[in-house]
Amino acid sequence: MENRRHIKILTEQEVIGYNEINLGSTPYSVHKKYNLCKKTMLRLKKNGIMEINEVIVEKNESAIEYNNAINYYYKTKCNLTEIYDKFKIKSELFKKYLILFNLEILDYRIPMNRNVFKVIDSSDKAYWLGYLAADGGLQYNEEVSRYTLRIQLGIKDGYILENLCELLELDKSYINHNNIHLITGNKLSSLSISGKELMEDLMDKNILPNKSEKEKPYYDIREDLISHYIRGFLDGDGCIRTDLSSISFVGSKEMLLFIQKHLNEKLDLKPNVIKEKKTIYFMAYYNLKDKTKIIKYLYKGANQYLTRKHDLGIKICRLNQSWQVD
Repeated sequence: MENRRHIKILTEQEVIGYNEINLGSTPYSVHKKYNLCKKTMLRLKKNGIMEINEVIVEKNESAIEYNNAINYYYKTKCNLTEIYDKFKIKSELFKKYLILFNLEILDYRIPMNRNVFKVIDSSDKAYWLGYLAADGGLQYNEEVSRYTLRIQLGIKDGYILENLCELLELDKSYINHNNIHLITGNKLSSLSISGKELMEDLMDKNILPNKSEKEKPYYDIREDLISHYIRGFLDGDGCIRTDLSSISFVGSKEMLLFIQKHLNEKLDLKPNVIKEKKTIYFMAYYNLKDKTKIIKYLYKGANQYLTRKHDLGIKICRLNQSWQVD
């Protein structure tokens, strides 16, 4: 119902006029008697009236659809996104009519900790901030007037979303392990969440909407948490080759410069070059000693990581007998 008419809430006089029409008066005589709109009286004679929470409205397709949506909303306790998906009623308009009909707007929010990213004060928060900077998509849905964070990754890595749910104090049942990649046909795991406070905190820390290779580092992160932040970015947009030949990062030039500067200064690495490939940038480390230093640094004290990349990192360290990962 994209061209849905607004619901006509009747005045007391219009209800009296309708009742007189029902008793045999003509719409024209009621129009003259009470100085009411003749077109309204003609419609009421044709369509009738109905009641929504003791509010009398003109009965038409719009009123019936809104009434069905309201009944569904209270029966299922669904969120406003589902109301839009099912009834094509925009959230702001739906809330407007709930207020007009003296109905309560339910607390439809998914139960979780929406303040997790307000302060980045742990290795787990730093890791996920880095991961989301690389591979988390913030999308704005105009129909429901809200941002949604969507994370999607291959089914073999889907288990890590359970770690994010634990951090958010979110039930793991919200993870969908049955998505299919539209191009490759591969199975995917995904998690979509929203919440004004959470989205504002993420945007404040440079997790940007529709970033498309325009990642910006979170410069205010504590020095002792940067390794976890970079490890998250590596898991999201980096690669440890299976032949162990390189550790690489892909992203915006600003993000790679941030990572390069920190790693090179912290670990005294050999200078490397950031290369441009079309609209994105690429940076790799090939020297065995440098790769071992990076792995040891990024995984020290780590609680969160993709197991397959961690295991490749261990193999790199084993090539260098003088180093071990803590």
